[in-house]
Amino acid sequence: MGILLIGCLSLAMLVLFSAAAPLLAGRWLADRDDREDEYDPEVAAIEAHALILLAAASPERR
Repeated sequence: MGILLIGCLSLAMLVLFSAAAPLLAGRWLADRDDREDEYDPEVAAIEAHALILLAAASPERR
């Protein structure tokens, strides 16, 4: 009887966690997407210039 009870509890916990995991992952992804929406054109321009300088200074171009 005890083994059956433990098995049922384990199955219930498995179902609960398997249902909750996608919800938690979805919330985390939504929070991450909200942070990525903060686009700053000045930062993008600085990053682009830095990449150009790094590409120009690479040893493969010499």
